[in-house]
Amino acid sequence: MWRTKLWKFHLACFIAVLAAVLIAGGEWPPTIPRVLGGTLVGVGLIVFMFLFPQLMFKPQTRVIVFDENGIQTTIGKKAGNIRWREIEDIRVDSETICIRGKNLNAFLVPRRAFDSQEHRAEVLDTIREWQVSVTHEKPH
Repeated sequence: MWRTKLWKFHLACFIAVLAAVLIAGGEWPPTIPRVLGGTLVGVGLIVFMFLFPQLMFKPQTRVIVFDENGIQTTIGKKAGNIRWREIEDIRVDSETICIRGKNLNAFLVPRRAFDSQEHRAEVLDTIREWQVSVTHEKPH
């Protein structure tokens, strides 16, 4: 995800923070310590953005239920619903089904979540049909 989209966001954040620090200095051209300070703050922000998901990681088992309306998910005491129209795409490789939302969050469903390869294929076909049918609906 970082290579496709997030690097642009991180770069924009870095430039914005660096510019803010340089402008806050009130002098032009900025001094070398001011540039180094802005660079350090920008790098610190990017490091925080990388670490934040790790800090928010929930070690409890996530339960995911698919139906024609979307995805119901429960982890610990938290529960949520994601409608199919909020799903950007569904990608598959030999080990994982990746269901990526338009908000860039994703569900990674491992092979071990299914009883068999046939069960995995059936579920995948069904959720793709549901997702495609909703994305091709005409607005009301």
